Amino acid sequence: MGVKERPQCYFDVEINREPVGRIVYQLFSDVCPKTSKNFLSLCTGERGTGKSTGKKLCFKGSTFHRVVKNFMIQGGDFTEGNGRGGESIYGGYFEECGLLQNEKVLTCCTLDNYCDYYYVY
Repeated sequence: MGVKERPQCYFDVEINREPVGRIVYQLFSDVCPKTSKNFLSLCTGERGTGKSTGKKLCFKGSTFHRVVKNFMIQGGDFTEGNGRGGESIYGGYFEECGLLQNEKVLTCCTLDNYCDYYYVY
């Protein structure tokens, strides 16, 4: 699968309800298919309600619960909002394939706890 064939998605980011920009993700579905499917589904909200939490399986409206200035942001905890909650489309945690080995690539493929969190470096 070529780079152009990999799915992309985006987050429109707001601070205090003011638009500040867009983060565009390219998903490595050829390397981590389950993680990519989970991430894309959580972006679109197409999977309905989670089996474990009863919360809508969707990143929309979630916050960045960890921000390290000039380094990274962490978000995706749409169940608790603090980095301790979360759920995948598979009903909790799941195993995935290998990690990406490129320091210039967004490593959302690794996902924290193999669930719904993501990091942006």
